[in-house]
Amino acid sequence: MSPGKQPWPPSICPKPTVNNTKEQFSHSPDLDRLILEAVIDALSSFISMSKQALENEKIRQDLKEVLLGPAGLYEALRERGENRE
Repeated sequence: MSPGKQPWPPSICPKPTVNNTKEQFSHSPDLDRLILEAVIDALSSFISMSKQALENEKIRQDLKEVLLGPAGLYEALRERGENRE
């Protein structure tokens, strides 16, 4: 999904969520189509980001800093290891 893009067009949401039950909403062909579109958009973004990281050492280093810093990768893996013992 593009940055700033609404996940659901105004014609789909929130009106159907107000006027229909959750069950009715879950059977909407529009919902199925929108979910598929969102998955395709996410795949495109993932491929683009992965390509950028593969081609750029600085991006990989920045990713490593985020994983080891705010994301808490080391701490999470260490905790998981301690819980297995």
